[in-house]
Amino acid sequence: MTALDLDPADPMPAARVVLAAAERAADHDPGLAARVQQARERLEGPLRVAIAGKVKAGKSTLVNAFLADDLAPTDAGECTMVTTWFQHGAVPGTRVVGKDGVTRELAFRRRGGHFVMGLGGLELDEVARVEVDWPSPFLRNLTLIDTPGIDSLTTEASDRTTGFLLGRSSAGGSTASGRADVDAVIYLMRHRHSVDLTFVSELARSASDAHGAATTLVVLSRADELGGGRIDSLVSARDIATAYADEPLLRAHSVGVVPVAGLLAHGSRMLRQDDVDLMSALTGVPRDDREAMLISADRYVSHGLGGTPEQRRALVQRLGLFGIRMGAALIRQGHTSAAGLARELENHSGLAAVVQVLEDHFLPRSRLLIGRNLVDAMELLAGECPEPGATELQLACDRFRIVAEQGLSELGMLLRLRSEEFPGLDDRALAEAVRILGGKGTRTYRRLGLAPDADFDEVVAQWNEQVERWRAVAQDASGWRSSRRLARCVVAALDLMAVIFSSPADLSATT
Repeated sequence: MTALDLDPADPMPAARVVLAAAERAADHDPGLAARVQQARERLEGPLRVAIAGKVKAGKSTLVNAFLADDLAPTDAGECTMVTTWFQHGAVPGTRVVGKDGVTRELAFRRRGGHFVMGLGGLELDEVARVEVDWPSPFLRNLTLIDTPGIDSLTTEASDRTTGFLLGRSSAGGSTASGRADVDAVIYLMRHRHSVDLTFVSELARSASDAHGAATTLVVLSRADELGGGRIDSLVSARDIATAYADEPLLRAHSVGVVPVAGLLAHGSRMLRQDDVDLMSALTGVPRDDREAMLISADRYVSHGLGGTPEQRRALVQRLGLFGIRMGAALIRQGHTSAAGLARELENHSGLAAVVQVLEDHFLPRSRLLIGRNLVDAMELLAGECPEPGATELQLACDRFRIVAEQGLSELGMLLRLRSEEFPGLDDRALAEAVRILGGKGTRTYRRLGLAPDADFDEVVAQWNEQVERWRAVAQDASGWRSSRRLARCVVAALDLMAVIFSSPADLSATT
């Protein structure tokens, strides 16, 4: 690896210093040493992304869409009232972790194509979480955590989520779980409800620094229902999501708002040729007759064309009436294969926009986001360690926060670039700012817009050109405040780059 391959805002070296200090501080206490080892494993592990929202917001359906399978239970059974972790595994497996710390392995079972989740004979209040291993490429770099619905009639279920994500109960008291062990949150809301707005703001405020908004994405879920299931429902949903994104509270406390038709996304990833054949039977029917058949699920099951009533009922469960309407329309446009139709339905569902935020915003900064949680935990541990180890550990934590501040500032500024105006800067300049701040990749060569094998003279010339331009913007007393603030953040990113290629030898040195 060359210097140009490095991320100038990489917090890993500082995080390893924290762990080394923690190991020395906990050297003579087996209990503290075990916590340090857990923290080390956590730093090397995948990003943890929680899926949260009110009851029936579509959380489990979105999880199933991500995984292209029926793993997360979507009914109102007891398993939707516990926190479930979906993580990568070489083979499918499941286990229950009790609040007593004991892990109980369970048989991985399916019934009717759906994964059957159990609690291993434990009562709900005895379960800490359920873990599911699944060999999905999607889970290689992140763990999905499906949480019980907030604002539930079952107070215990709400408490599990508020305690896990906010470190307190839904009634307002603190919980034994302490701070959340989650790196990012996808929050699903169906409407602009006060409960949703309050929870999103509390997620941002619960962070240990000023950058909590950079770790929460809001999803306008079940978007196909916003237009009454009409074929243009998702167009209406995009307009509504844009309006919600301009809501001051959501704008201040989240990455943005993305509309998603979760059932359509899940159904598209499970589509079979039999489903295409069923929907094809609707394409030769006059529009008025077709709409009459699709006026309700019961009407379609009883009076629809193609297949048996049982097959039509299963199709409604997989795609919903909106998905069937959309599928029939796309078939009329020539998408007659299962693979082709599935791609089109998934594109219309909005799922790709959520995946893009994960891939462009969260995953490139995964070490930074994980490191924040690690330092939170190590600061708590410092309060339990004897001197002089406690002071050394706290100083290491403080140094990490100083190093991490630039990466977090970049995240926050990338958020502002999505929604704020920067007068005096044209589209070309704003695109360059996004690139330098790591919006197109965090490695140095990507930030500078160079090839990975650029020579030293080319690097210096490009860096000088960009830093001179942005310093001029930052120092322009007549410029707009927002634009000067952006320029200062860009210059700070460029200054960090200069540190790692301060001499020609650095460009070929391996690390």
